[in-house]
This record gives sequence, C-alpha cells and structure tokens, in this order.
Amino acid sequence: MGKRVWLAALLAIATVLPAHATGFSLFASGWNPKDTNNAYGAGAAASFDFGNSGLGLAVRGTYYREANVNNIFDNNTNNSTFGRLQIVPVDALLKWDFNNDGPVDVYVGGGATYYFLSLRHVNGININDEAGWTAMVGLRFGNRRSTSFFVEGDYRAARLTAKNDNAVDNGFVHNARLKLDGPALNAGVNWGF
Repeated sequence: MGKRVWLAALLAIATVLPAHATGFSLFASGWNPKDTNNAYGAGAAASFDFGNSGLGLAVRGTYYREANVNNIFDNNTNNSTFGRLQIVPVDALLKWDFNNDGPVDVYVGGGATYYFLSLRHVNGININDEAGWTAMVGLRFGNRRSTSFFVEGDYRAARLTAKNDNAVDNGFVHNARLKLDGPALNAGVNWGF
C-alpha cells in the first residue's frame, strides 16, 4: 500500500510540475553503491529556477537495472551474492548555478532522496524503501534556454536494514545493514524553457 501511495503522488507531481518547470533533462547514470555491484540506468529531471538568483530546485528520478547484492548475511563468505536489488531513487535537490546565463555553467547541489527498493530472486529476505541524501557537482555546456548538455558527479548515501526470516544459527545473522553509499556519474541533455 505504501509504495502505491508514493507512486500515485509521484505521478501526480510529474503531471503538474512540467507546467512550471524551467528545464527538462534526460540522462544516463552509473552508480557504485558499497554493498552492490555497479548499477546502471537512466533518469529524467525537471528544474525550477527561483528567479535570476542562480538558486533553483531539481526534481529527478533514476531507474537503475537490478544489481547483485553482496551476501551481508553470511559472516563466513566473502564476495558472494544473495540476490538482485532494484533501486529507483527520487531526488529533491536545491541547486546553485554559478554562471546561470553563460555558455558554460558549473553548479552544485544537495538534498533528500527517497529510494524505492525491491529485492528479487530471494525468499525470506525483507527490505523496506529508505530515505537518504545526495550531493552533486555538475557542468553544463550550451544555452540553458534551449538545448544544452551536462555531466554530473553525485554522491548518494542511504543505509537500510535487511531482515532474514530464514536465518538459522549456522553463521548467518537475522538482520544486516546494507549500505548504498557511493559515487555516481550522470551525463545527458537538457531542454530549457
């Protein structure tokens, strides 16, 4: 029920926000979370400028393909996996553009992230969606009022608890922390309005 409410809210926001947005982006992303293999995916973002101050809001979502999760439950095994984790982070970031109207712009930002999570190919392991944070630095090339290109470096952070309902007393643990901390790289195209 909780995921359906969040998805309905995101869908409602996604249909209203473009009417007020000052930019829309599509991008490819690669991320290296600590307790999974590299995750690769694509995303979309809407930007909202607060006047000509350089300050703005970026709302973005990224869909990452399933990534193998390191076996955090087995204390006796190194580098084994126990399933695949589907990760869909949705970010709300405050962003500061240093040269908003120039042909090249450097920007920084940070804010909150909500991680929609789904563990696949595993029975008896439960995880919940989690909140975290994201910081970014980026470089945009081109006119921000038309088509431009960008590259961003992010650092994402979130920690969640995975519960093993099938654990037995043979070296396995019942609860384990899963760290999704790690750097990400995004590259894409932006259309400004």
